Amino acid sequence: VMKQLNPAIADGSAGRILEYKGVDADGVATFATPKTISGDLQTWTKLHALSQCWYASVGIKYMFN
Repeated sequence: VMKQLNPAIADGSAGRILEYKGVDADGVATFATPKTISGDLQTWTKLHALSQCWYASVGIKYMFN
């Protein structure tokens, strides 16, 4: 299932993939993927669309002679 930016979010800058968290004890910058913006508003929502499905077809052919 594909995820998309939550359509309820009007601010386009909220769709950041990484969020800067700071520097760890070794001096290396750390980043995280933001899950929520404020309160319970999810940054990314699942997209359940028909175009996200895989299709398969099985057939049998029988010939009468």
